[in-house]
Amino acid sequence: MTAIPALLVFAALPLVLMALYVGHRVTNILFAGAPANSWTRGAEKPIPPFFLRAQHAQLNVLENLPIFAASVIAAQALGRAAAIDPLAPYLVFARLGQTTTHLIGASHALVLVRAAFFTVQVALFVVMFTRLL
Repeated sequence: MTAIPALLVFAALPLVLMALYVGHRVTNILFAGAPANSWTRGAEKPIPPFFLRAQHAQLNVLENLPIFAASVIAAQALGRAAAIDPLAPYLVFARLGQTTTHLIGASHALVLVRAAFFTVQVALFVVMFTRLL
């Protein structure tokens, strides 16, 4: 997997996560009689923990997507894609690890695992930018 397909996988991940919690909401509206506005910000109705974690995982991906996109676009524009292509799959695997861990739970141990996956991503971003500068 080179940087472009890796970026597409990275960019698709927020859509998958959104489908999880939006699917839950739509199901509750259509089949459980929940009002359509029952999930507005500040609503009294609690969101089940898994779907709340899916929302937070989606936001985490979206926070890092511009950094990855900028490095891939810069590499392509500079004609130096080969500098980051070998790193891109590892970045995606670390992101998938972080996201999966986030969905599993929020215990102390899982947060540490998630932080380790995040640290790997940050290190890879630094290496990517270093190789492009």
